[in-house]
Amino acid sequence: MRQAQSRLGNKWVQIAKLLPGRGLWAAKKRWYNTLRRPNRVGSASSENACERTDSKLAALPAGGCSSRGPGEAVSHKRMEPELEALRLGELKCNLDCKAAELECKVRVIACKEEQLLLKEKTVQAQNKLLREKNEELRKMAGEVQQLNEALEYEYQEKGFQIRATNSLQTKVDELASLALAAGADAETIRAIKLRPL
Repeated sequence: MRQAQSRLGNKWVQIAKLLPGRGLWAAKKRWYNTLRRPNRVGSASSENACERTDSKLAALPAGGCSSRGPGEAVSHKRMEPELEALRLGELKCNLDCKAAELECKVRVIACKEEQLLLKEKTVQAQNKLLREKNEELRKMAGEVQQLNEALEYEYQEKGFQIRATNSLQTKVDELASLALAAGADAETIRAIKLRPL
């Protein structure tokens, strides 16, 4: 197993094919639990045990569990729960990763929803401001129209007064000329002209 690992690296599928009766997970577990650490306590005895186990496995036929003896089938059955636990651990890790990924996506969606709500509130506030400004403009337009009407009325009144004054002045001038024609003296004519209208 050490030779295969040094030659192939961590290609466990190919290493498991070289070890009859040992699957991918079993080969991987065997490597990481025993063979990878030669310097730990009791390494000589563990290496001997590993060599013995490897020689037993090499002696097994390639058919797998069906052609094993009763003792070997039991040892394989003992390893099945451990392999199942490893598989379950890997599945749990994958599920945890997916759950964390989904949680991140949910948070991103929540942030985007908050941004959309803020934009909607901003648009509503701007629309309210525009409505208020339009209302003010309508009020100002009404006031301007009222001022225009007042100015026009005042202009008409002043024009009427000016026309009336001109008409009176014309009549005073006519009266003064008649008085002059009738032979009135200068003081009487002056008094007629200076008389308030």
